[in-house]
Amino acid sequence: MSESILFFLFSFAFIGVAFLLSYVLKDKNRELARKSAHLVLSFWPFCVVLFPSVPTCLVLAGPFAFFFINILSPYIAPLEHLFGRDRALGLALFPLSLFLITLFYKMGMIESNVLIISSLVMGIADTFSALGGMYFGKHRIFSKSIEGSVCMFISTFLILSSHLGFAFSLLFSFIITIVELFSPKGWDNLTVPVLTTFLLCLV
Repeated sequence: MSESILFFLFSFAFIGVAFLLSYVLKDKNRELARKSAHLVLSFWPFCVVLFPSVPTCLVLAGPFAFFFINILSPYIAPLEHLFGRDRALGLALFPLSLFLITLFYKMGMIESNVLIISSLVMGIADTFSALGGMYFGKHRIFSKSIEGSVCMFISTFLILSSHLGFAFSLLFSFIITIVELFSPKGWDNLTVPVLTTFLLCLV
C-alpha cells in the first residue's frame, strides 16, 4: 500500500475520531466537545512526519479541505448544533494554522519537531487554557481568565521542555501565554501556533 493511501487513511481516522468524540460530548458540554476535536486534530502533523514521501499538494489538501468544512459547519446540521455560529472564526483559523505550519515544514523552512510542537501547543495548551478558565476561572481579563492563562503557561512550558532548556521554555511560554491572552476571540488558533513556530526557529 502506498504512502499516500496510508497517509489519507490515517488522516481520515484523526478526523473521524475528532468528530465522533465531539458528537458524543456535545450534549454534556459543547465547549468540551469542541476542545476535544481541537485536541485530537492537533496530533495530525504526526501523519505528515510519518509519511514524508507524500507530495506536498496532497498533504496540504487535508487542512485546506478541513478549512472549508469548518467554515460551512456552523451552517450545516448537525454540525451547527455541535459548533455554533459564534465559533466560526476560530473554527476556520484552526485548520488554517495547520495549513501554514505544514507548508513551512514541507518547504524545508522548519524541522519536524517544530511542526509537531507548534501544533501540540495549539491543541494541548489552548485546550487546557480553555477548560481551566471554564472550570476554575474567577478573575477575568478581557474575555479570558487568569486561571486559564496559568493553565496555558504550565502546559506550554511542559511541551516546550521536551525540546528546549529550562530558560528558553520559561521565556517562550510566558510570551506565548501573553499573546494568547490578548488575542481576540478565535484568533489564538492562528497567533499561538505561528508564534510558537517563530520562537522555536530562533534557537
